[in-house]
Amino acid sequence: MRGELVRTKVNIGDEIYHSWNCNYNGDHKNYLFCVMVNNCTISDNGDEETGTRKVQIIDENGCSVFPNILPDVTYHGDLSAGIKVHAFALDVDSTAVHFTCNIKMLFKDHDLCQRPICRKQHRFSRCLH
Repeated sequence: MRGELVRTKVNIGDEIYHSWNCNYNGDHKNYLFCVMVNNCTISDNGDEETGTRKVQIIDENGCSVFPNILPDVTYHGDLSAGIKVHAFALDVDSTAVHFTCNIKMLFKDHDLCQRPICRKQHRFSRCLH
């Protein structure tokens, strides 16, 4: 499934909200399944010399690889998720960033979604001597 492209000018630092919504049999409520967003990558538009660069930003468990700069996915019910990011570029010469994710359907256990819990990473800190 391909999401809608951002077609307006976006500046570095502008807030962008990525959202994923599924409906099952025409209904946003579901008693059997829930979604998990995982294996997200970003890539630039590349060029003939360097090719396309791809960086994983959300891992196979749906957790941010860079939690200090990119939050974990937030879930809004069983079939809806989103993530708020600030626009960035992989390279000063790059004119586009492509954001690609997998959506995994999970069976609910006793009406509960069993998504992995992302552990909080320690923030970078400076030691003053």
